[in-house]
Amino acid sequence: LSHLNGDLQALSGIINLTGQMPTQPMLDAADKISAALNAKLSEFNSLLASDVPAYNKTAYAAGAPTLMVGEPINIKPVQM
Repeated sequence: LSHLNGDLQALSGIINLTGQMPTQPMLDAADKISAALNAKLSEFNSLLASDVPAYNKTAYAAGAPTLMVGEPINIKPVQM
């Protein structure tokens, strides 16, 4: 995740530094980062849907603390 965050920060910095519309290589990099982010979110949401409820059921039965679970995380694309 730290590499993904670094890539996102670098791209954001470059786009903000130039002050102009992103070039095609920037858009290609954004697509690559977006695909990686969506893959990680899918992994995380899978944990929320299966592993966390299974843990909570076992933990609750044992009187142990449980984890809060919410809706899956989604990122809405920016409209240009």
